[in-house]
Amino acid sequence: MTFIKKLAALAAFAFLAAAAHAETITFRFTGTVTYGSYLAPAGAQVTGAFTYDTKSSPIIDPKYTRSGTVGYRAYRSESPMTAQVNGHTISSQFLSVEVFNNQGGNVEDMVWITGPYMTLDGTYFPNGSLGLTLASAPGNKAALANTNLPSSYDVSQFDAGPTLTYGYLQMDGSQTGTLLNFTVDSIVVTSVQP
Repeated sequence: MTFIKKLAALAAFAFLAAAAHAETITFRFTGTVTYGSYLAPAGAQVTGAFTYDTKSSPIIDPKYTRSGTVGYRAYRSESPMTAQVNGHTISSQFLSVEVFNNQGGNVEDMVWITGPYMTLDGTYFPNGSLGLTLASAPGNKAALANTNLPSSYDVSQFDAGPTLTYGYLQMDGSQTGTLLNFTVDSIVVTSVQP
């Protein structure tokens, strides 16, 4: 094998090895306000973003069985979750993602994407959070293939209904702590970085 061919083979191997490592994906989500307190009227548009590395190791990885294999993993990303609605700016300190696969109950597959320690227009809420909850209906195992961090989201597969698939903003977990509820209309990939 000539030196050039060896160099080309080495470069190809290095490229494939790099591709097998981290893949940081930024997602953009959109939604429509269903409850907006003083922040926004019903029907207002919500836009936001979150980022994570699909090769992240889970921070929680229990394995258990109940009528077959049931999966759960939790992940953390140091990137904030952000959103804008009706002129208001929202940001979290980091991102938490919980992935449930083949639950076999009132939901089958589920993803909780949460940005805790929320700031709204510069005011910090230590018990606040911005989040998306996505769930598929009983028997619909097509929303997620496993408990890895998804590299894309088909929102139409999360068909468990508006009480189980929605977005929210809360200043705390109390009964009066909800500031915003919204539908999750789309989640699209805006950038992928190896």
